[in-house]
Amino acid sequence: MKARIVYIFLIVTLLISGCTQPPVAQDQKNISEKKTTEEFSAYSSELYTLEKPANWEVEENQEFTYFKSPVDETNDLQENVVVYVSSAEEPGKDLIDFLQDSIEVLIETVPGFTIVEHREDKLGDVPAYRIIYTEDSKLKYLQVFAIKDKNTYILTYTAPAETFDKYLPEAEKIISSYRIR
Repeated sequence: MKARIVYIFLIVTLLISGCTQPPVAQDQKNISEKKTTEEFSAYSSELYTLEKPANWEVEENQEFTYFKSPVDETNDLQENVVVYVSSAEEPGKDLIDFLQDSIEVLIETVPGFTIVEHREDKLGDVPAYRIIYTEDSKLKYLQVFAIKDKNTYILTYTAPAETFDKYLPEAEKIISSYRIR
């Protein structure tokens, strides 16, 4: 089981850094969006709700939902927040154990992996853990993950290191508004 969680975490990390695919059509039965303010709009799925910047695009890609910043031709990677929800094969798995397993995978697989910050957090009303790390000082990530009931929840903001702070307020709003259904 530990291997499956570690494998899922690795896949999430790899998919995030390659987030430049064209949008995939959304299933309108499971997803609804409506404008709630001039700047942010509500987004919901069967598993969660959140607020996203109105000018960010949404892309469904199998098990992942990508929230992408407006296109900026000056960098190769479009800043994004990726939401991933998966069944936990070890119900009751401890969040700290999950953190340790995840960091071990990152150390082994991410070139130049460096933790910038880590702390306890909340994902809605669920205890979570947050880490900020870099990959070869080129990419910067903010990752928040939680475990509730039989699911793991991972939200990851990815950006080139030089634009990370520019889009951080929008990414923080997405993450702080996240509510598990």
